[in-house]
Amino acid sequence: MNLEPYNWLLRHYISKEQWSDAKRVLLLVPAKFSQDALVVEFREVIRQREDKLPKQANLNRTITTKDTLANRYKSLIAQLPEFDFYTSGNDALFSEDAPVCHQIEYIISHIENELRKAKVAEKSKDYITATNIYEELIANGYWKPEPYNRLLYIYDKAGLTNGVKELLVLAISFFENQQKKQKQELLRLADKYKSRAYAEAKINQGKTVAYFDGFFEIYMPFPDIDVWKRILADTTV
Repeated sequence: MNLEPYNWLLRHYISKEQWSDAKRVLLLVPAKFSQDALVVEFREVIRQREDKLPKQANLNRTITTKDTLANRYKSLIAQLPEFDFYTSGNDALFSEDAPVCHQIEYIISHIENELRKAKVAEKSKDYITATNIYEELIANGYWKPEPYNRLLYIYDKAGLTNGVKELLVLAISFFENQQKKQKQELLRLADKYKSRAYAEAKINQGKTVAYFDGFFEIYMPFPDIDVWKRILADTTV
């Protein structure tokens, strides 16, 4: 019996960071080869990498601060002049020097900084740190898909199949609900400012609608939703 096929598979899965597959191969290695130098080395590499992978999904975190980032962001956005389809000069009412704008920018800057820290952690293979950051952003109601997509990658790498499914269901529900509310608000304003055709065209074309030079997005198409639904269908087959 030859050890080379096992070594080849172990090298392959480790290079792809497919740790659950690598562990499966280790379990198949015949007992007489269990102390072979390469097998021992592979076992140690897998152990060290697994130490930096999350052991479970934690999508029910409790926010320790007074309010979520999302709620604070929404309350600040509500203080901006409403989107008027540029028909009555509301842009003139907007100033990036206004205190409310500085507060919005502070929240956005904080989130961007957290995302940068998570990416640095991922690059160094410290997936536990990255996971904690992404899960915290999700618990804070972050309104963009990036933390969800990065967590799907990490959960899959860690072999957290149930976590992947739970996250997909959560992501689909959250963004479908958000998209529905954004669509209703966009069409409400469109009717108010006699711009229904413009709004419907943006929705049908899957375009983002932003105002104040992109400072705030009032409608986003979230194409990720369809991708998540396909992944979920594949995982439940």
